[in-house]
Amino acid sequence: MTFKPFGNNILINPKDKGKIIGETATKYLYGEVLEVGDEVKKIKKGDTIGFTLWGLTELVEDNGVKHYFIQENSDFLLGIQVKD
Repeated sequence: MTFKPFGNNILINPKDKGKIIGETATKYLYGEVLEVGDEVKKIKKGDTIGFTLWGLTELVEDNGVKHYFIQENSDFLLGIQVKD
């Protein structure tokens, strides 16, 4: 299934089961960017980003794989993996 996000939304495929950070036990994931909306400026398809699970919209694909939507300007977006 191909899904194109609108606006500043990013479609993410999680790469790991998550890690706990900080004393508040916030769970975060790394994921591959599958698609980006037309207004996304700093992130592109194929990038790996870190994000928290709080407040995300989940989309379950036909094959049962969970993907997430996040907005580029969201507080839930933690950063982008940079290659040295």
